[in-house]
Order: sequence, then C-alpha cells, then structure tokens
Amino acid sequence: MLASNNKKGASIIFNQESNFKSLFNQYFSDTNYGFIFADNTSIIPYLSGLDNIFLMVSKKTVQKKKPQLIDSINQKSFVQNQAIFLAPFEKILIQYYRLVTQDKQQIITDCFADNLSINEQRKLIEEFSYLNNLYEIKQTIIVN
Repeated sequence: MLASNNKKGASIIFNQESNFKSLFNQYFSDTNYGFIFADNTSIIPYLSGLDNIFLMVSKKTVQKKKPQLIDSINQKSFVQNQAIFLAPFEKILIQYYRLVTQDKQQIITDCFADNLSINEQRKLIEEFSYLNNLYEIKQTIIVN
C-alpha cells in the first residue's frame, strides 16, 4: 500500500491488496463516502458530461459553495460532449466532480490504470490532489 498526504491532511491511498468490499467494511460509517467505478456504470450515456456532474445537485448551489470547482469544470471542454463519446479519463473526472459537488469526504475508486496512459494517470492524480486540498476531502482511495 502506498499513501500520500497533502498539506491539509487529506490522503490519496493506493491499495493493491484490498478490494472494495473490504475497504467498504473497514471504513464505511456514514454517507460521506463516494465511489468511482472504472466500468462507468454511474454515467448516463445520453447526457452531457456537465449534466452527469449535476445529476444530484443544483449548479447554482454548487456555484455558491464551490466557485473554484465550477471554474475547474468549465475549463474542461469535454464536459459539453455527450457522455457516450467521452474517453475513460474524462469519465473518471466526471464521476469525481460529481462526488465533490455532493460534498463526499471519502472517495474510493477501483482500478482504472489499465485504461489510462501514464500521463493521464498523473493528470488525474494531480486533479484529485488539487480538489482534495481545495475542498478538504479527507481521502481518495485508489484500489489497484
């Protein structure tokens, strides 16, 4: 297991020995947990990336609470595309943004490295770290 802490105490954990079930049983205690799945089952293919992000919350509410998140999302041109046409990297970001808009404090994602280049993996971890610091997300667990 590899762990990385950021300045505000949030961590990104890379766990190669566990699976979702054991992590869920070990850490789950409330509704502050969110999950990202590599098979993209939570993405609705006929909606845009932006519509997928704001499925559960109002964009106006998020704009008031998290203006930097809206700015970060708006800088990504792919959010305007229909979800069925998004690349794996983009679909993971869509799911991550959705969980951040829902104020999830613990985010667990399954193995997605197989579908991403090294550069995409690095960009993804940088984006996770940036948002974790900005919104004081306690930890992001990446299960390999």
